[in-house]
Amino acid sequence: MPRLFIALELPEPVKQALLQLAEPMPGARWQSAEQLHLTLRFVGEVAAGQVEQVIAALTSLRFRDFTLTVKGMGWFGPPRRPLALWAGVSPQAPLRRLKQQLDHLLAEAGIGPDRQGYKPHITLARLHGPQPGPEDYVQRHKDLRGPCFRVEHVSLFLSDLSEQGASYRVLGRYPCVEE
Repeated sequence: MPRLFIALELPEPVKQALLQLAEPMPGARWQSAEQLHLTLRFVGEVAAGQVEQVIAALTSLRFRDFTLTVKGMGWFGPPRRPLALWAGVSPQAPLRRLKQQLDHLLAEAGIGPDRQGYKPHITLARLHGPQPGPEDYVQRHKDLRGPCFRVEHVSLFLSDLSEQGASYRVLGRYPCVEE
């Protein structure tokens, strides 16, 4: 069954700026340029027929283009067993409106609700095993302010999992259409 998510692709200058943040850290697997994105909605595994429903929902999406800035940093999970390091974005209001509309359209298409709270972020590294907390790293980069980028479309991704990590393939891009 296909494993899908909907995300914003990042322009190359943004990816390159984020890749510069990688540094040796026990248990860290830094994301490659191909893996960097900003997730709007993890859909998960779907039946083949549901892929068409997701595409129909994305085709109905209406939003104006907007600009985001990479800003701030944090981690998910407890300090002694963190799961991921991330970079934030600002402003979040247009992103949250887009996410809300996307969730509504997916619900109408029969796709179950998003069970996790939404925290707009770009995953920089996956963290494995007990290790010193990421506090020092995050403290050094807490004032991160990266490049701005224009959001002009959303993308549907196929996610393949392997022992080497996840690989992603864009199945389609859905441009902004004025509301």
